[in-house]
Amino acid sequence: MKSEKGQSLVETALVLPILCGVILMLVVTGDVFRRIEVIENAASEGGRAAQVWRVDGFSTCYQIVVDAVQRITPLDVNITVSAICGTDPWARIPSGQFVQVEVTHEWEPIFFSTLLKEPADQPVTFTYTAQVEDRHE
Repeated sequence: MKSEKGQSLVETALVLPILCGVILMLVVTGDVFRRIEVIENAASEGGRAAQVWRVDGFSTCYQIVVDAVQRITPLDVNITVSAICGTDPWARIPSGQFVQVEVTHEWEPIFFSTLLKEPADQPVTFTYTAQVEDRHE
């Protein structure tokens, strides 16, 4: 019985790092999927805003798309709108014309950028791009 005294401590020391690693990977994976979902929804909302945009004299098509995307996502994103919406920002988009909205997000996961790299290494970044093409009605 005396030799079994530290058994639970050894088992905890062996299992705890594995358990912490699994939990950390679940958190990182959940964050990746959350970001993907937010970017997809933002692109969809931007495309919808461009689809129903009408010339009002106050907002360009590009401004409407940017406002719609920023309402959806708190993330730092780059927004690209197709040339038809950007060449003459005040012009009416012809009915039936396709409008493309592309939302790109680049980020550094905390786990990869702080724990798995040396200080002199370049940061590890991931980029995700969602693109939507809607027909203007």
